[in-house]
Amino acid sequence: ANAGRDTDAQLELQQFELRYPGYPTPAIDLGLLARRDGKLDQSEAALRHATQLDASNPLVWTELGLTLRQEGKFKDAHAAYIQALAVDPNYAPAHRNLGVLLDLYQGDAVAALAEFQRYKQLTGEDKPVSTWLADLRRRTGVRSAPPAAAASQAAPATSAVPASSTATTAKAGTP
Repeated sequence: ANAGRDTDAQLELQQFELRYPGYPTPAIDLGLLARRDGKLDQSEAALRHATQLDASNPLVWTELGLTLRQEGKFKDAHAAYIQALAVDPNYAPAHRNLGVLLDLYQGDAVAALAEFQRYKQLTGEDKPVSTWLADLRRRTGVRSAPPAAAASQAAPATSAVPASSTATTAKAGTP
Protein backbone atom coordinates (compact mmCIF):
# COMPACT_ATOMS: atom_id res chain seq x y z
CA ALA A 1 0.00 0.00 0.00
CA ASN A 2 2.78 2.44 0.93
CA ALA A 3 4.81 1.50 -2.14
CA GLY A 4 2.00 2.62 -4.44
CA ARG A 5 1.55 5.87 -2.57
CA ASP A 6 5.30 6.47 -2.59
CA THR A 7 5.45 5.90 -6.34
CA ASP A 8 2.55 8.31 -6.89
CA ALA A 9 4.20 10.89 -4.63
CA GLN A 10 7.53 10.42 -6.40
CA LEU A 11 5.92 10.97 -9.81
CA GLU A 12 4.12 14.09 -8.61
CA LEU A 13 7.31 15.46 -7.10
CA GLN A 14 9.25 14.79 -10.29
CA GLN A 15 6.57 16.55 -12.34
CA PHE A 16 6.61 19.53 -9.96
CA GLU A 17 10.40 19.62 -10.16
CA LEU A 18 10.23 19.74 -13.96
CA ARG A 19 7.69 22.60 -13.91
CA TYR A 20 9.50 24.58 -11.19
CA PRO A 21 13.18 23.63 -11.38
CA GLY A 22 14.41 26.24 -8.90
CA TYR A 23 12.45 24.98 -5.90
CA PRO A 24 14.36 22.70 -3.48
CA THR A 25 11.33 21.10 -1.81
CA PRO A 26 10.74 18.37 -4.43
CA ALA A 27 14.41 17.39 -4.35
CA ILE A 28 14.31 17.20 -0.54
CA ASP A 29 11.16 15.08 -0.58
CA LEU A 30 12.55 12.82 -3.29
CA GLY A 31 15.67 12.36 -1.19
CA LEU A 32 13.60 11.45 1.86
CA LEU A 33 11.47 8.97 -0.10
CA ALA A 34 14.56 7.35 -1.61
CA ARG A 35 16.19 7.05 1.83
CA ARG A 36 13.03 5.50 3.27
CA ASP A 37 13.11 2.97 0.42
CA GLY A 38 16.76 2.17 1.15
CA LYS A 39 18.00 3.82 -2.05
CA LEU A 40 20.75 5.76 -0.37
CA ASP A 41 22.62 6.67 -3.54
CA GLN A 42 19.46 8.23 -4.98
CA SER A 43 18.76 9.95 -1.68
CA GLU A 44 22.25 11.43 -1.60
CA ALA A 45 21.98 12.64 -5.20
CA ALA A 46 18.59 14.28 -4.62
CA LEU A 47 19.70 15.95 -1.40
CA ARG A 48 22.95 17.19 -2.95
CA HIS A 49 20.83 18.69 -5.73
CA ALA A 50 18.67 20.37 -3.07
CA THR A 51 21.78 21.90 -1.47
CA GLN A 52 22.64 23.40 -4.85
CA LEU A 53 19.17 24.90 -5.08
CA ASP A 54 19.16 26.25 -1.54
CA ALA A 55 22.48 26.16 0.30
CA SER A 56 20.99 28.32 3.07
CA ASN A 57 18.54 25.67 4.25
CA PRO A 58 19.78 23.81 7.37
CA LEU A 59 17.15 21.09 6.88
CA VAL A 60 18.71 20.14 3.54
CA TRP A 61 22.19 19.83 5.04
CA THR A 62 20.91 17.86 8.03
CA GLU A 63 18.98 15.40 5.86
CA LEU A 64 22.03 15.00 3.62
CA GLY A 65 24.05 14.28 6.76
CA LEU A 66 21.59 11.57 7.79
CA THR A 67 21.83 9.89 4.40
CA LEU A 68 25.63 10.12 4.37
CA ARG A 69 25.77 8.62 7.86
CA GLN A 70 23.60 5.72 6.74
CA GLU A 71 25.96 5.21 3.80
CA GLY A 72 28.89 5.01 6.20
CA LYS A 73 30.37 8.30 4.95
CA PHE A 74 30.95 9.66 8.43
CA LYS A 75 33.42 12.40 7.51
CA ASP A 76 31.02 13.75 4.89
CA ALA A 77 28.06 13.45 7.29
CA HIS A 78 30.02 15.45 9.86
CA ALA A 79 30.72 18.14 7.24
CA ALA A 80 27.02 18.28 6.28
CA TYR A 81 25.94 18.79 9.91
CA ILE A 82 28.60 21.47 10.38
CA GLN A 83 27.29 23.17 7.23
CA ALA A 84 23.74 23.08 8.62
CA LEU A 85 25.01 24.78 11.77
CA ALA A 86 27.00 27.33 9.78
CA VAL A 87 23.74 28.28 8.07
CA ASP A 88 21.78 28.31 11.35
CA PRO A 89 23.69 27.77 14.62
CA ASN A 90 20.35 27.30 16.40
CA TYR A 91 19.04 24.49 14.18
CA ALA A 92 18.43 21.89 16.89
CA PRO A 93 18.12 18.75 14.69
CA ALA A 94 21.64 19.32 13.34
CA HIS A 95 23.00 19.47 16.90
CA ARG A 96 21.20 16.24 17.83
CA ASN A 97 22.32 14.37 14.72
CA LEU A 98 25.88 15.64 15.01
CA GLY A 99 25.87 14.45 18.63
CA VAL A 100 24.77 10.97 17.57
CA LEU A 101 27.43 10.86 14.85
CA LEU A 102 30.18 12.07 17.17
CA ASP A 103 29.30 9.62 19.92
CA LEU A 104 28.35 6.44 18.11
CA TYR A 105 30.31 6.65 14.88
CA GLN A 106 33.30 8.88 15.52
CA GLY A 107 34.04 8.06 19.16
CA ASP A 108 34.18 11.67 20.36
CA ALA A 109 32.00 11.62 23.48
CA VAL A 110 33.19 15.03 24.73
CA ALA A 111 32.19 16.78 21.50
CA ALA A 112 28.94 14.77 21.46
CA LEU A 113 28.19 16.02 24.98
CA ALA A 114 28.49 19.62 23.80
CA GLU A 115 26.11 18.98 20.90
CA PHE A 116 23.49 17.28 23.08
CA GLN A 117 23.75 20.07 25.68
CA ARG A 118 23.10 22.63 22.95
CA TYR A 119 20.22 20.56 21.56
CA LYS A 120 18.59 20.37 25.00
CA GLN A 121 19.14 24.08 25.54
CA LEU A 122 17.42 24.87 22.22
CA THR A 123 14.50 22.45 22.54
CA GLY A 124 13.95 21.94 26.24
CA GLU A 125 13.50 18.26 25.43
CA ASP A 126 13.99 16.11 28.49
CA LYS A 127 13.88 12.47 27.39
CA PRO A 128 15.69 10.75 25.78
CA VAL A 129 18.30 13.50 25.57
CA SER A 130 18.73 13.79 29.36
CA THR A 131 19.48 10.08 29.54
CA TRP A 132 22.04 10.42 26.75
CA LEU A 133 23.60 13.44 28.48
CA ALA A 134 23.87 11.56 31.78
CA ASP A 135 25.54 8.63 30.01
CA LEU A 136 27.99 10.92 28.19
CA ARG A 137 28.84 12.72 31.44
CA ARG A 138 29.40 9.38 33.17
CA ARG A 139 31.61 8.05 30.36
CA THR A 140 33.66 11.21 29.92
CA GLY A 141 33.81 12.48 33.49
CA VAL A 142 32.98 15.90 32.03
CA ARG A 143 30.19 17.73 33.84
CA SER A 144 29.71 20.40 31.18
CA ALA A 145 31.35 20.46 27.76
CA PRO A 146 32.54 23.62 25.98
CA PRO A 147 29.98 25.28 23.69
CA ALA A 148 28.73 23.08 20.85
CA ALA A 149 29.83 23.23 17.24
CA ALA A 150 32.58 25.78 17.72
CA ALA A 151 33.90 24.57 14.38
CA SER A 152 30.60 25.42 12.75
CA GLN A 153 31.05 29.09 13.56
CA ALA A 154 34.14 29.17 11.36
CA ALA A 155 32.65 27.25 8.44
CA PRO A 156 31.63 29.50 5.55
CA ALA A 157 27.98 29.21 4.58
CA THR A 158 28.90 28.44 0.98
CA SER A 159 31.20 25.50 1.66
CA ALA A 160 30.17 22.19 0.17
CA VAL A 161 30.29 18.66 1.44
CA PRO A 162 32.66 16.61 -0.73
CA ALA A 163 30.78 14.45 -3.20
CA SER A 164 33.45 11.80 -3.54
CA SER A 165 34.81 10.94 -0.14
CA THR A 166 35.66 7.43 0.91
CA ALA A 167 33.42 5.74 3.43
CA THR A 168 34.62 5.42 6.99
CA THR A 169 33.62 2.33 8.88
CA ALA A 170 32.13 2.38 12.34
CA LYS A 171 34.08 1.12 15.30
CA ALA A 172 33.38 -2.49 16.17
CA GLY A 173 30.35 -2.90 18.36
CA THR A 174 28.64 0.35 17.41
CA PRO A 175 25.39 0.60 15.48
